[in-house]
Amino acid sequence: MFESIGRMAADDLRRTARAAGRPFTGSGVSVLDFGCGCGRVLRHFHEEVDRGVRFQGVDVDAEAVAWCAENLGDYGRFDTVERVPPAPFADETFDIVYAVSVFTHLMPEDQDRWLTELGRMLKPSGILMISLLGKTALQLAGPEVVARVEEAGCYYFDDGGTGGLPSWYQSCFHTEGYVRETWGRRFGVLGYIPNGLCRSQDLVVLTRLSE
Repeated sequence: MFESIGRMAADDLRRTARAAGRPFTGSGVSVLDFGCGCGRVLRHFHEEVDRGVRFQGVDVDAEAVAWCAENLGDYGRFDTVERVPPAPFADETFDIVYAVSVFTHLMPEDQDRWLTELGRMLKPSGILMISLLGKTALQLAGPEVVARVEEAGCYYFDDGGTGGLPSWYQSCFHTEGYVRETWGRRFGVLGYIPNGLCRSQDLVVLTRLSE
């Protein structure tokens, strides 16, 4: 399951980036996997690496980052980041940034900080793809959570946590309306794809607004 989900996520990101006119192709293309973990998704981009695409991976989990550096070093560079910015990259570094199942666990204020930081690192012509817990995931939540999400548009709550992960790593749901209205103030929303990632999480595609 771990292998198949990672491969499916990589395929969905490829398809979405291609549809947005920013494919994972071409020598010199620079990609950031924000929240790379142990490379569950990144490892399935080996064909792109062979074509000259270079990846960077960052995560709060130092053990996972160290494993990636040792075992996936041919893909690019890996770094540990803190819960909040900054990240160790210059302005306008990346053509593509993706975050798979990261904003699904961050509290809203941390999401805002990282949106600003990811936008800073994105090239003017680049895209940012972020997966979210939307309507499909909400079907598994209780009525109180559903009501809170419908009311606020973005609802972060304590789901009991996950063993081995930080206490702030909980669950966060978003609605399409919230994303288009709130995130749309700082990014161009190229698309919002229900069940766009692994048929379970929504996928939003963002680009920098013209200055």
